[in-house]
Amino acid sequence: AFDYHATQFRFTVIDRMETILKLLAQRGGKIDLKETLEGLDLTRELVVATFLAVLELTRIGRVRIHQPKGHESIYLFERASSVWLTN
Repeated sequence: AFDYHATQFRFTVIDRMETILKLLAQRGGKIDLKETLEGLDLTRELVVATFLAVLELTRIGRVRIHQPKGHESIYLFERASSVWLTN
C-alpha cells in the first residue's frame, strides 16, 4: 500500500497567471520577472507555479518575454488578449 498525502496548494498556475496579467495592467504593460514574486514568501511551490504561469501566458500569446543581454533582468510584456500566434 502507498502512503499518500494530499497537499493543499496556496498557489495555482491559474492564480499566478491572473496575478501576472494584473501586474502588467497596473504597470503599463511591462514588468521585471522579479516583480511577480515581490513581497511573497519564496517557496518552491510559488516559484514553480509562477514559472509555469509565465510559460503558459507566453504559449497562449498573452505575454512576450525579453532579456536584453545575458545575466540581466528578464522582462515580461503584455500582449493584447486577441493576439493569436502561429509559431
